[in-house]
Amino acid sequence: MTNHGCRFTWCTNEMGSHKNHLLEHFAYLDQIPATGNCLTGRATNHLPEIIVGTRFNEDIEPSPTVSLNISGGRPDAEVEVDLRPDEAVLLYNALGVAIRDAIEGTNFDPKRVTSFYSRES
Repeated sequence: MTNHGCRFTWCTNEMGSHKNHLLEHFAYLDQIPATGNCLTGRATNHLPEIIVGTRFNEDIEPSPTVSLNISGGRPDAEVEVDLRPDEAVLLYNALGVAIRDAIEGTNFDPKRVTSFYSRES
């Protein structure tokens, strides 16, 4: 998907017919299945999913934000959270600690898990 010719390489906005469209930037980068809740045995209408993206409207926002959309599961709810870059770094660090804690004492090798799922390897 190409963007509207803007300076952000991550932007997937294809609209460019109005000046306001040129100031809107967004990208949905990842859809992550969240199956942990499904293992509880309770009925659910939709599998939980987390969508991670980036967005920025230069007209009204002071900086780009990292967007998290969590939907499905019980009770088939949807929550959207926009984080400033510094807040997203704090979440990233907290998730890293939680992942290390969850893996500790199991047969999982943190480096192997990270390299398997990482886009950077």
